[in-house]
Amino acid sequence: MKKVLLTLLVFIVVVVASGYGTVKYMNRGPQMNLFDYFQTQDMTPEGQTAVIIIGLSQTEDFDPTW
Repeated sequence: MKKVLLTLLVFIVVVVASGYGTVKYMNRGPQMNLFDYFQTQDMTPEGQTAVIIIGLSQTEDFDPTW
């Protein structure tokens, strides 16, 4: 009797999980095409623009063990 109830419980869990997965898959939102978004974006800078300068300081006497 335990085996029948366990099999029935597993079957019910599998059916509920697959139904939930199917509903979530069928109701997913539209996929965002990032290439089209990149092509159509506004290239005019807005607000305060700045230039970020990042420098890697390396001395003349570079020590390779460092």
